[in-house]
Amino acid sequence: MSTNHPIAKKLQKLRWTFSVLLFFSAFTVHAQYVWSSEDYSKWRYDTFRQHPRFHDKFSPTDPDYLLLNAAVFYLTNEQRVKYGVYPLPYHRGLETAAYNHSLKMATHNFFSHSNNLDNSRKSTSDRAMLAGISNPYLAENIAYH
Repeated sequence: MSTNHPIAKKLQKLRWTFSVLLFFSAFTVHAQYVWSSEDYSKWRYDTFRQHPRFHDKFSPTDPDYLLLNAAVFYLTNEQRVKYGVYPLPYHRGLETAAYNHSLKMATHNFFSHSNNLDNSRKSTSDRAMLAGISNPYLAENIAYH
């Protein structure tokens, strides 16, 4: 059948339309993907770079905090292994405690290991217990830039 045949033209148009729809649906699925705590069981410090989201351009004006946290977690473990130290396991409660303290520091303009604005979140142990950690013997690192 020649490409001038009406059916061939319709098929060609349908193929083009399908290709465009497929492209945009794939793009939409990728753009709507949200990193979750379950992803930590699927990826490791030595495989996370294969995930397509870690190749997205970082937006400092609209950061994806969940993905940023995952990147810091995996990059930290990459360095730990590089220097002969075992990789740390992911712990959702620690992420929650760290995120909430960081958010409080950013929104209330303070920089400290101690939250003097909220006695229920004053120490690292307080914040860890609120995040569901029953034996909060831990320390935290904070950095400002």
